[in-house]
Amino acid sequence: PWRPGARSGGSSALAQDISLAATCHHFAAMAPRGSKRASTAGAGGAAKKRAVNPVVEKIHVLVTALKEADSAVLPKTAAQMLVGMLPGCFSVPSLYRHEFQASVVEMVGRELQTLAAGMERDVEERKAKVDGVEDDRKARQTALADAQAAIAGLEGAVVA
Repeated sequence: PWRPGARSGGSSALAQDISLAATCHHFAAMAPRGSKRASTAGAGGAAKKRAVNPVVEKIHVLVTALKEADSAVLPKTAAQMLVGMLPGCFSVPSLYRHEFQASVVEMVGRELQTLAAGMERDVEERKAKVDGVEDDRKARQTALADAQAAIAGLEGAVVA
């Protein structure tokens, strides 16, 4: 059994004295019991930002783009296949890529270009629709005025 101040037979007396002195020094440097430091930050403090690899961020952008692609343009199974191959291909610098990795990069590039072209077509269609709204509005206002005039004419005929 261990007792304070007792020395064990296997270790040297000098090592125990050094250990005891270090322990005493440690306790002397501690703050008095019951005292707390004043908080300078809010409760919890600011969380540290984790360093993020820029390649991982870019791969995440590609994954998101492929997963959100219209299934008419890129079938879901093809998107899943490409997403599965992204980390192994895009994390390798282009000079060191195997020909299969390079072909996957080209496939992803073609699909992204197809998706971008589809989005541009959608934007043009919606822009044309928005531009046509003004003409449609004017036609409806003219039809409303004609209908109101017809109602006024019919009301005059009923009263007479």
